Amino acid sequence: MIYLFLNILASSIIFLVFKLFDKFQVNIFQAIVVNYIIAYASGFAAYSQPVNWTGLATYSWLPGTVFLGVLFIVIFNLMAITTQRSGLSVVSVATKMSVVIPIAFGLIYYRENAATLKIVGILAALIAVYLVSVKKQDSSKPTKKIWYFLF
Repeated sequence: MIYLFLNILASSIIFLVFKLFDKFQVNIFQAIVVNYIIAYASGFAAYSQPVNWTGLATYSWLPGTVFLGVLFIVIFNLMAITTQRSGLSVVSVATKMSVVIPIAFGLIYYRENAATLKIVGILAALIAVYLVSVKKQDSSKPTKKIWYFLF
């Protein structure tokens, strides 16, 4: 349970940090790259086995890890820019709901039974992301449409 709490805490704090980057005029790309360097140094310091630097280029997993590293930097940049432009709630919900894509992929790739409840859940998640991202024009008076969405 503690790991779940720490995961939720960390994923929430990252959006607050991205919002603060805008406030304090921090360069997003530089901050993310410095974060990766610190993460590398911490991992290297914590690793207790000897590292085979000469054979590193021969490992078959190296291109995939380099690709994932670049992809993570790009995604974190996009998350930071979106947080600064759209706000914390929109990005936070969209990130949490991004699990819909792997679930849909799993249904198709593994040829799982696409029960009605699974499809309704995926569609509801996508609709929820859309509804959270829509900007309110006048939020002082709720309309009748709001009550339908609550149901």
